[in-house]
Amino acid sequence: MRKRIGVCAAISCVGSAIVGLASCENEPNAPSGPKFDGSLSPDVSLPDATLPFDAGPGDAGACAPGSLTGFTVPPYVSAREQMFVCYNAEWNPLAEACVGDASTLSACANFGTTGGEDGGPIDPDCASCFDPNNVDAGVGPLVNGSVVMPNIAGCVETADPTDAGFDCARAIAASAACVEYACKPSCPVTDESSRQAYLACAKAAAVGVCATYTTAANACISTEIEAENHGITSFCFPPDASTVEQFAQIARYFCLS
Repeated sequence: MRKRIGVCAAISCVGSAIVGLASCENEPNAPSGPKFDGSLSPDVSLPDATLPFDAGPGDAGACAPGSLTGFTVPPYVSAREQMFVCYNAEWNPLAEACVGDASTLSACANFGTTGGEDGGPIDPDCASCFDPNNVDAGVGPLVNGSVVMPNIAGCVETADPTDAGFDCARAIAASAACVEYACKPSCPVTDESSRQAYLACAKAAAVGVCATYTTAANACISTEIEAENHGITSFCFPPDASTVEQFAQIARYFCLS
């Protein structure tokens, strides 16, 4: 079993738009396996829910993926340990608030204070587990970027604590970082309209300028699913799940008591 690396990251919000991720170099205990280079097999077929930014080319409209000139894969920020602090089914409304058809920037960002059944705050410990800004002990079920996404990489890392799981988590995170790099400059997210434009750009980037990275991520995900080890399928890629259902399951995995 690998030794978990330390975490050194800062995620910030500007206004109501979640906009950035910065991280520092990996610490010395990180596994020394092969560097992610996009060389895994391209012949992969996966459920639509596998990667929320890889559902097809989309229509970028007024914004489109930019050049990858200067892009380097950032150091991987490790997942936190499971917290087991949510006692009710908060993960379902959380998923709807962040990635459902009626999701909004405000609903997702303010879920901790307005996500309760009565429209008030949820339990503070549960809210802390869901909070994507709570990264002192690692990244939880939500990943901040131009938009909030489920932490698929962290789910794989946590469910499969071997070097293979860690390397796959890095590949997934590299794919997401490429999409963010390609679309963030031309598609800044400030409201619901720009959020939808960014998501369309992300879909285009995933099968365009970032195809090498998403292909590699999908290949290792396919290997993890086919191996049926470590609960990967149950926790991270539930069969026939929509993106919302997958997101809810990942949140439940990280935070359920």
